[in-house]
This record gives sequence, C-alpha cells and structure tokens, in this order.
Amino acid sequence: MKKRFQRLLCVMLGMALITGSIAGCGDSADTSDTTKSNESASEAVSDSVGVTTTSADDDILYDIPGYDESESEENMGEVNASNEDAVGMEALPDDYIPDDMTNSATEQGTLVELDYERELTTISGDPLYSTAVVYLPYGYTEDKKYDVLYLMHGMGGSQYTFLGNESLAGGMKVVLDSMIQNGDIKPVIVVAPGLEESADVDLANIVIGELIDSIVNHLMPLVESTYSTYANSTSEEDLIASRDHRCFGGFSMGGCATWQMLRYYPEYFKYFIPNSMIADFRLDADVDGTTEKLAEGIREKGYSSDDFLVYCGVGTEDYTNFMVEKQIAACLEYDDLFTDTGDFGFEKGNLMYRVWPDRVHRFYESFPYFYNALKLFFPAE
Repeated sequence: MKKRFQRLLCVMLGMALITGSIAGCGDSADTSDTTKSNESASEAVSDSVGVTTTSADDDILYDIPGYDESESEENMGEVNASNEDAVGMEALPDDYIPDDMTNSATEQGTLVELDYERELTTISGDPLYSTAVVYLPYGYTEDKKYDVLYLMHGMGGSQYTFLGNESLAGGMKVVLDSMIQNGDIKPVIVVAPGLEESADVDLANIVIGELIDSIVNHLMPLVESTYSTYANSTSEEDLIASRDHRCFGGFSMGGCATWQMLRYYPEYFKYFIPNSMIADFRLDADVDGTTEKLAEGIREKGYSSDDFLVYCGVGTEDYTNFMVEKQIAACLEYDDLFTDTGDFGFEKGNLMYRVWPDRVHRFYESFPYFYNALKLFFPAE
C-alpha cells in the first residue's frame, strides 16, 4: 500500500505544534482500552451534534480556507440563475427524511471507540493515534457479515459530529437506527474517523492525504479484524475482494477526502458519497486539472464506470454549490469513468448528482443526502 505522505513528516509535525492537530500519542499501542470517560466524551460531542437544532449560532458552520462569503454567494447566484439546463439542476431531489426518523428508534445501535494508528510517527519513531467512533447496528452478531460505511466529518467537526458517542447520540445515529428498524437499509457498520482541522489550505490538503492513507493502512484493517465484515481477512487481497460491501462518504472536507479516496484507493470501495465539496476544496481550485488527476488515478487501478457508484448532494444555498457544479461537469467529460444517472437511477449511469432546495453548508443539512445514498447502496434484503 502507498505511503505517499511519509516524506512530509516534518511539515506535519510543524503544523501539529502550531494548530494542535495531532490527536495524541500514547506509550502503548493497545487498542482495547479505547473508551473515554462519559463526561469528557459528552463535552466533546455537545458542540458538534444535534437533530432538531436549526439556529446557525448553535451549530458548526464549516469553513473553506480562503472562503469569502460575499464572493461565493455572488458566484453561486450566477450559477443558479444561468444554469437551468446544467448537469443535475433539472433533477428533483430525492426523498426527505421522514419526520418520525428524528425520534429515537426502539431498536438502538451501539457506539464504541477505537484508537487507530496514524500513517505518521514522531521523530523518535513513536506511533501517533486518532480515535474513530464505530456504530454497530441493533442486534449485531459475529454470526453475520456486515457492509461498512466510513463516514468523514467536515472541517471544524470531529469523529463525534455525525454519530455522537455512547452518552449522547448524534443526529445521524438516530437516522441510522430508524432506517434499519424500518427496513430502509440492511444493518450496516458505520465508522467515523477523526481529524483536527488546519487553518492553512496547503497543510490541510496534506492532512487529507495523510488521512486517507491512515484510514486504508491502519483504521480499515483494525475495524475489519475487530468486527464481522465481508473481508475474510485484512490482507490486501481480501480487502480488495470485499470492496462491493464497502462505502466511503463525507461532508465538506470529508467530501473532498471522498473524492481523493476514489482517486487513490478505488480498489477498496465500490460506493462513494462526496457531499458539498470538490476534490480540491480551495475556492480557486483548478477543477479541470484536479479532475484529470482523479481520472488518471482511477484508470491506473484499472477501473471504469462499471466498477463504482457515486452519489453527490449539495444545497442550492450551500456556498460550495457553484464549485460542486463545476466538479460534476468536469467528471462527466470522462465518459469512460462517469455517466450521469439523470432521473433514471444507477441502472443508467454511475454518477448521481442531486441539488437540494434551500439547504446550506451545515453537517445536519447533509443527512438527507446520506439517507438517499444509503437506501440505494445498501437496501434491505
């Protein structure tokens, strides 16, 4: 497996000293002792999760480095006004989450925490660790095999943003419990990695690279050796062989990480949910150039449009809207890799693009995007 960012150790360590982005370094690599105290975990999640909260003052507004709100809104308005026939703009959004799914299901999944090794080490060679939150569906048993969703938060969030912790359920956990109980999707394992933000866009892009390397090289083998999945072992061959049962998705910075995972590691995932972000999250990004590299990466691994599915959602009032529109259009220039599904579903293509009226750039606004994607990727049997 690749270790593309090891040479950037000095840069990353410098960033860690400045921003405090290194999650922590322990003297022991024992991952069995992973449960933090309920009190500290509740403090960590209380500022990042919620189901019914609607006030912008109470929720994380994810920021893009270099973002200028007035300029972004002007660009977004121009796109929405002039692109009535643009890719995805004609398509009506899929189903909204039913109101009863914002209430707790009677059949509750459980949350546990795993400390996993990072791709980088300290100068002295000691391992660095991050913590992931793992959702185990109600009735989880070692006697069954489970599909897995790796769910990445946005900048400003944490591993607790979507799922919460064992003391305080996050909004997406509430939705997952209801979807599984109602028979909308099969029981799935969901893994939420954690990464602290960087204020510098160049360093943040480096972090995304190190992030996906760490997930593939360390977190994924740990999760799929600890829990019952379709991987017969954590060998490279068995992880690749089980890619049809694995999805990677994210919001904002997590959406960027999702595009990058498709570029570098398509052999491990069949399904991708890159919401509210492009493959390079700078507002002045060279979308065409980045998409060319994305296409090159997929082709180098020998994959075509028959081998993976992408669901991408964004809101009309999301300040990434005009960027995402460009990203989708750029992808469709590579018709051997991306085919627009339009209103016909994945039977007619592999790239489903949905623009949702009035939704803005906040993590809970993305819940319907994941809701609809998961119904298509992991339908109940």
